[in-house]
Amino acid sequence: MSYYIYNATINKQTCIGNALSTITFNFSALDTKLASLSSKFHTLSARVDVAYSDIDVLSGDVAVLYGQTAFLSSNITTLYAQVAYVSANVVADYTRQQTLFQLPNGQVNWNTDLGLNAKVVLSANGNLNNATGLVAGDTGNLVIQSNGVSGYSLTGFGTNWVFSGNLSAQSAGISSYNLASFYYDGIKNLSNMVNF
Repeated sequence: MSYYIYNATINKQTCIGNALSTITFNFSALDTKLASLSSKFHTLSARVDVAYSDIDVLSGDVAVLYGQTAFLSSNITTLYAQVAYVSANVVADYTRQQTLFQLPNGQVNWNTDLGLNAKVVLSANGNLNNATGLVAGDTGNLVIQSNGVSGYSLTGFGTNWVFSGNLSAQSAGISSYNLASFYYDGIKNLSNMVNF
């Protein structure tokens, strides 16, 4: 059997070149895929931008809502304080008895805005003028007391005062008490006088 010995040196460049020549690259397909990937990336980037924009809008809406909630909370607190004030003061002041004073000419004026219940101590015979500040539906009471020196009474009333049975006479003894109660219908004080 014969043996052959090949002593030639392998040309590495030629060998690599031959090997590379057998490799084919489809750069067109790769470029298409890269373009598709780039397009998808841009679409994703645009969606992320929209999401960021929506988050900014939502954040702004939340801030507005928070501000409105704080405003509402502040107003509720204020309203609560006002209702408490009305409950503690205005209602009490409106129903609490106010003191009326007889003028030197004997006239007695009554501003019902300061209270629908009042008391006057007479130091002379006098006249009760029409009450001011009345609104249709108001009811009120006036205690008429003679001072402890002599017996006095209200001998005249403003034109709006109308008494049941035209009875407006009062007990006129020293320190005597009388109570005039009325309902205001928007025109007249429909009244009743009770003597004690």
